[in-house]
Amino acid sequence: MVFKSIQESLAKKKVKRLLKGINKRILPKTYGVNTIAILSTKDKAEQVSQLTAFFISCGINPNAIHTLVYSPTISNGEDFYSDTFDENDFNWRGQAVGSGVKEFVNRQYNLLVNYYTNNELWPLTLISAKVKRNLAVSVGSHYSLNDITIYCGLEDIKTFQTELKKYLNALNII
Repeated sequence: MVFKSIQESLAKKKVKRLLKGINKRILPKTYGVNTIAILSTKDKAEQVSQLTAFFISCGINPNAIHTLVYSPTISNGEDFYSDTFDENDFNWRGQAVGSGVKEFVNRQYNLLVNYYTNNELWPLTLISAKVKRNLAVSVGSHYSLNDITIYCGLEDIKTFQTELKKYLNALNII
């Protein structure tokens, strides 16, 4: 229990350091979305599936959409997503040790969708800060991590999709 609280506090400090180092991102000259990362919690599986279908309907290649799902506890026979992670995928200094998390963090994405609102889940916040992306969009979570924040409930996926499409069209991304 003591080690978990130390791990959590060190991870939060790492997020603060990463936030200080994040410069304002400028979209590259070549507009468009080639790769998308979706970061969410396990209980939002249906919304993540709808969001993936939304991006596919916008013309994004299904192989270019990468999803990482946080689950507080992972059972052995769990058949949820191939890339599910928990606190055990990080060492005590906040570095990714799980192969799925390492792979997710080391890729370059055009768009990161943070589909969670609980800023107290340090693994999600830490990954959001570490991911290399051009643009980050969220549903009302951690303001300093995201370029665009769309305020709607997590259950209201249609509003999120409509607003996201408006923003991406305005920026000539889709």
